[in-house]
Amino acid sequence: MEHNITPKTDTNDPSDVAETERVARTAPLIYVASLSDYNNGELHGQWIDARLGIDEINEKIAVMLANSQDPGAEEYAIHDYEGFYQFQVGEYDRIETVHAIAEGIQEHGEAYAAYVELVGTEDASLDTFDDCYRGTYATLTAFVDQFVDDMGWPEEIEKFGERTGLGPYLSIDYSDLESSMRMEWDVIEGEEGVHIFTR
Repeated sequence: MEHNITPKTDTNDPSDVAETERVARTAPLIYVASLSDYNNGELHGQWIDARLGIDEINEKIAVMLANSQDPGAEEYAIHDYEGFYQFQVGEYDRIETVHAIAEGIQEHGEAYAAYVELVGTEDASLDTFDDCYRGTYATLTAFVDQFVDDMGWPEEIEKFGERTGLGPYLSIDYSDLESSMRMEWDVIEGEEGVHIFTR
């Protein structure tokens, strides 16, 4: 649930403000808000870098709740986020889940966010990502060109053509190959290019 809140904190800890200001806008951030304050028409929460350790994130949430004007503030929700690319952080997603995704984004950028959106949070991990990620390219055509070159098909076709005299009649149908890859592999378009995953 996005409320498009401008990243800032209304807690009384100045170090948290400075920390948030130092974080790049593309860093995976979550805005964690006190639910009792929200239900009473008050906005009380804090932007937190989701790449921090889980214990540190939970500690910051506890401090935020302790600083609430409502002495009974105990529950929280994620009311905004940024830096997760196309992945949509849920209001009640577990901190462990959000942290794991933030770590993946820290290491692999938008490609990891695209992967989590593709397979779901339960099946996503850095290990499974590494198993099926084939790279990010400007276009699918660029990937097909690289794939064909890596496979050595142009050289093989040339050799076969020389042996058989069929060279003028042999070629690679790049358009058909591109269509086949779209059917057999997962091709996800993003801000940074086209992310390729095997199934």
